[in-house]
Amino acid sequence: MDLKLSEIAALRLFSHRISKIENKNPAEVVAWLGAIQGQDYFGSKWSIGLRLTNSRDDEIEKAISQKRIVRSWPLRGTLHFTEAKDLRWMLELLGPKLVRNNAKRYQELELDSSVFKKCNRLIIQELKGNKSLTREELTDLFSKAGIDATKNRLSFILQRAGLDQILCFGERREKEFTYVLFDEWLVKTKAETKTDEEALNELAMRFFRSRGPATIFDFIWWSGLSASDAKKALDGVSSRLKSEVVEEKTYWMPKNLRDSALDNSTKDDVYLLPGFDEFLLGYTDRGASIDVAYQKRMIPANGVFSATIVVAGKVIGTWKRTFKKDHVLIEISPFVKPNGKIKDGIVEAAERYSSFLELPPKIVF
Repeated sequence: MDLKLSEIAALRLFSHRISKIENKNPAEVVAWLGAIQGQDYFGSKWSIGLRLTNSRDDEIEKAISQKRIVRSWPLRGTLHFTEAKDLRWMLELLGPKLVRNNAKRYQELELDSSVFKKCNRLIIQELKGNKSLTREELTDLFSKAGIDATKNRLSFILQRAGLDQILCFGERREKEFTYVLFDEWLVKTKAETKTDEEALNELAMRFFRSRGPATIFDFIWWSGLSASDAKKALDGVSSRLKSEVVEEKTYWMPKNLRDSALDNSTKDDVYLLPGFDEFLLGYTDRGASIDVAYQKRMIPANGVFSATIVVAGKVIGTWKRTFKKDHVLIEISPFVKPNGKIKDGIVEAAERYSSFLELPPKIVF
């Protein structure tokens, strides 16, 4: 039976291991997806948590402190969580292109190779010995050395140090994020080494197994690879996948995806996804999951993606969480008034999220 456009969203929900949970710990979740967008730290933790059974926020924090998962800039220059052993080969594959792409911005900010080398030396000197520093402390460090590290300059200095495998994020110090030396933080991690061909193939397989049905254009967007490298990567794994043409677009997916998903009895469950979840951000074309009429409500003018309410892979509304002193406020904004079954499902999903936070919920429609 030919694949239909209406099936794609639900199949993706299954591929993401949201509608059928198979991972047992945070590292397995991140490894399955390859990488999880990480600029919204609290949202990222829920992206991991919702793909686990009875997960808790402190379980994700523990995976970070135990160096099972790590946050850096491997894809598109954007913060992502990866499994610790994957970070090095991803940076070696994708980092050089990111540096080249940033050349104009570096020039605009007067950041040349000598500045980056000086900053990297300072970082190594100051963090050596398993030390950590906050963003503010690094700003002071650079300032004392006569380096302007204000505003965007600091962001690019830190990102470049990450791409150069000098630093990565460590565990939080109370509520502040810290930076640690890459090689010291991951010293006990059995890092995987890959040739460029192996890395390309692995990246493609991670993407299409966890996000299929997806197009090569989705893969290019997600990975940041050039079109030629993305094609080379897909060619390397195409024999392990199947393709279907829907409305003149070729979608790739695991060979057994449709049969496996048909056996899934949770296809109509309701899910509360964080704003930057890979279920939507992993694709350049999100039309299979959200109607064009509602896309502006999900992507406001400020570019910060709204958290979404999802049923059978389709976005039916947005939601917002606010931490209060003794509870979490969860405000529900459906696109259309939900029926009783859907409303009950939304409440159940909100309660699941509050259990993850270990905070009582106040749910407002």
